[in-house]
Amino acid sequence: MRALNRNQLLILGSVAKNRSCSITAVLQEISCREGIALSTLKVNSRILRNLGIIEFGDTAMLTRFGTDVLAVLAGHALGKEEVLINLYRNTNSSR
Repeated sequence: MRALNRNQLLILGSVAKNRSCSITAVLQEISCREGIALSTLKVNSRILRNLGIIEFGDTAMLTRFGTDVLAVLAGHALGKEEVLINLYRNTNSSR
């Protein structure tokens, strides 16, 4: 098990919101908004890719696993029952 750091959480949330953007555009936006070095964000985006949470080429996107991770993280605000419902919906919507 591994914890995600603040930079990785920012990237995860931004990739989820900006579905048609390149990873470079996503990272530049975070860098400008948060004042984080672009090189730091690039390292963290590669870590997320290596963990199978995001993928990027022409556009950056969450993997199925990344969608589940995001749902679990959102569940801390929603409550356990809502997380299970959302995970169930995400799993069954792709079938």
